Amino acid sequence: MNIRKNGSAKRGRLSGIGKTKKITLSDVAKLADVSTMTVSKVIRQTGSISAPTRNRVHEAIAELGYLPNLIAGSLSSQTNLMVAVIIPSLGNNVFGEVLGGINTVLTGAGMHTFIGASDFHTDIEEELIRTMLPWQPSGMILTGGIAHSTSTDKLLAAKPCPIVQIWDNDVPEFDFNVGFSHIEAGRMMARHFFEKGFRKIGYVGSQHTKDVCAARRYEGFCNQLQEHGLTVTAEIVEDGNREPSFGLQSTRDLLARAGDLDSIYFLNDSLAIGGLTHLHRAGISVPKQIAVAGFNGSSIGKLISTELTTIDTPRWKIGDTAARCLLDCIEGKNVSQKIDIDVELIVGNTT
Repeated sequence: MNIRKNGSAKRGRLSGIGKTKKITLSDVAKLADVSTMTVSKVIRQTGSISAPTRNRVHEAIAELGYLPNLIAGSLSSQTNLMVAVIIPSLGNNVFGEVLGGINTVLTGAGMHTFIGASDFHTDIEEELIRTMLPWQPSGMILTGGIAHSTSTDKLLAAKPCPIVQIWDNDVPEFDFNVGFSHIEAGRMMARHFFEKGFRKIGYVGSQHTKDVCAARRYEGFCNQLQEHGLTVTAEIVEDGNREPSFGLQSTRDLLARAGDLDSIYFLNDSLAIGGLTHLHRAGISVPKQIAVAGFNGSSIGKLISTELTTIDTPRWKIGDTAARCLLDCIEGKNVSQKIDIDVELIVGNTT
C-alpha cells in the first residue's frame, strides 16, 4: 500500500479450478426415487404429478443444488459468451467503476455480462445466482465481503463455472481473487490519525452486518489505535444508508454524545461529505477543531475547495484485472489465485 499527497470471518475457500461432478437430472431422479421424465415434468410444471411426488423432487433439487440448463440445442454454443456478475449496488458509483472495468474487457473479447445487484442481501444474491447459473455462464464474478446463504454455498461449491471474487482479499474464496485487505486499509488510516496527533477519535458507519468489508476496515482501524492505548467512539446504525444526509445526521448524533472529538473517520466518502456539511453549518473548523477522513477515493476531483483525506481504491483496475483473469481461466491459462491491488492514502486538507 502506498501514500501520496493530494496536490489540489470464516475460513476462505481458496482452491484450484479443478472440476467436480456436475449434478444431473438423473441424480435428482435417483434421490427422489422417481424417473428422469418425472423430474423433467416437475421442473417444467407439466403433466399430472401428485403433490407428494412434486415435493420429493423439489427437496431433492434443493439438497443437491441442481440447476436446470435453460440453454439447449442450437443455443448451447452461445454459453461461452456469457459472464454472470453480481455487485452490491448498481446505484453506487464505486461499484459502477468496477463494472466499467469488467465490461470494457469482456465486451472487447466478444463476451456479454449478465449483471445483478444484491443490495448486500443474502437472499437476493441467492435468487440472482439461481437465475443466472441455469443459463450456463462461462464464468462468474462475485463481490466479496458478503455472507452467503447455506443454499448459495451449496450451489457454488459444485463449481458450475470459474468464479472470481473481487473487492475482498482478507478472506479469499472460490477459484481466484482480485482485491485488497480492508483490515489493512483501516490500519493505514489509523496510523495516519495517530501520526497527525489525533487522540479523541470518532467513527461513523452503517450496515456493518451486511457489509463485512466495512466491518473489517473498522476492526483494523480500532485494533491499530488500541496498540497505542487509544479507543474509538463510534456511531454505527445498521439500518442507516450510505448517503451524505445520513452522514450529516450521524455526525450530529456522534458529537452530541462525544463533543470533545478531534477527528472522525467515516465508512466512505459519501458519509464524510455529509459530516463535513454538518461541521461547516455548526461553525466547526476542519481540520483545526475536528479532522475528517473517508474511504474509496470517490470524492477526489469532485470537491472545489475541500480536499477530503481518504483511501483511494483503484476500482476500475479491480474490475479490469478480474475480467482479464477470468478470460485467461476460461481459455485454460494459468491464473494466480490471489491478486492484491494496492490502495493509497490520499492526504487532503481535512486532516
